[in-house]
Amino acid sequence: MECPKCHKTAADNETVCPNCGTRLGAKSETASRRLLADKRKAIDVKTQPAKRKIPVGAFSEKKAKLIAAAAGVVLVIILAIVLIVSLSSSKGEKQAKEISEYVGARPELAQSKLDEDFKKKSAYNVLNKAVDFDYIIEAEDDLSISGITYPEWAIFVSESKKGNIKTVRYVDFKTVEDNITGEKRDSQINLDKYKAGTDIDDIIDVIGDDIYSITYAKDTITYTYKYWYKSDNGDRQSVILSVVSDTDDEYQSYESRLVYPYDL
Repeated sequence: MECPKCHKTAADNETVCPNCGTRLGAKSETASRRLLADKRKAIDVKTQPAKRKIPVGAFSEKKAKLIAAAAGVVLVIILAIVLIVSLSSSKGEKQAKEISEYVGARPELAQSKLDEDFKKKSAYNVLNKAVDFDYIIEAEDDLSISGITYPEWAIFVSESKKGNIKTVRYVDFKTVEDNITGEKRDSQINLDKYKAGTDIDDIIDVIGDDIYSITYAKDTITYTYKYWYKSDNGDRQSVILSVVSDTDDEYQSYESRLVYPYDL
């Protein structure tokens, strides 16, 4: 056995160094501390979780997911706006349909039964000047057409000489919001091939669903369209198309009225 202090040799059974008197068989304090530190370091290495390797392209994938999520939110907002606009228009059309059930009856009865408030004047001066009506119901929201403010939709009620409801006309001003002359078509619409009695929905599907107005009378329903096309000489020709059906939704007739500028 070697003395850790003087490095002299001592017998294995000796507990004290015969040369310097140092106790044998016990490690120095410094060595003990070093051994303890080494053990703790080993434990820390074993218990510390291994660092996660991030695969190449992981950040790109995360970025792509964030972009996709943002695009999804934008799409939901757009769909919500479209839905709100659609519901607003269908609300007016539904109200007009309900009021039309009282054609021939007193306006007071329709107001009472439907809990509607018929107004004598529009909140929009252009309608008071340009449209003949006895009562009106209009949308809360408005829009601008050629610099003039209109409600998004309006229902015009006219009376007979006896004071009963004669016609109920629903007008969707949003169909001409971008262009007061209506949608662009390739040519003039011709419905001569359709016979009376044809399902009106078949004809509407051919023309399109951008109906400008629907007028309910006692025995008929008139669907009105506004559109324009380029004539053979290149001029822009505006047309008002009226398609008439009976109350059983069977096609009866149509009329195309060419519209010309008033300032010639």
